[in-house]
Amino acid sequence: MMYLNKLFIIVLLIVIFIPIKVNAGEMINIGVATMNITPEKPIWLNGYAGRNRPSEGVIHPIYAKAIAFEDKTGSKSVLVTTDIIGFNLKLAEEIANRVNNEFGIPRARLMLTSSHTHTAPILHGSNLSMFDLSEKEKKTIFNYTEFLKDAILKVIKNSLINLSPGSLSFG
Repeated sequence: MMYLNKLFIIVLLIVIFIPIKVNAGEMINIGVATMNITPEKPIWLNGYAGRNRPSEGVIHPIYAKAIAFEDKTGSKSVLVTTDIIGFNLKLAEEIANRVNNEFGIPRARLMLTSSHTHTAPILHGSNLSMFDLSEKEKKTIFNYTEFLKDAILKVIKNSLINLSPGSLSFG
């Protein structure tokens, strides 16, 4: 049941925010991809200031997922969801610029979302002052953020590679 609720919300967001031109029953191209974005080593987690040390292991992996749409005119739109607390504006714009440069998808056709989990890595450029971080820990956070940006581009690329005929419907 929880899966259906999430699926409904994702489809609703797509319909509201991503401008794809589709008539009922019309075939479009749809592609999906998933990538594990779980850090490989201990890192500080985001979400609340009560933490006093980096992560100590992994119970559940975290993911970036993308679904790409291509309408009959060839226009592409992509929805990305990530298991992070959120995107700050600078990070979102940097990713959007890279997506536009590498795939020709403008910002208006890219949606970056997050699950807002409080058990994902803190990202460079957000909330670092909440914690007493060493230079080594700051470097780990910076490196993970760079990895995440690259992973998001890779999952988008894979969703575009996976485009195949499909249709959207509801009701």
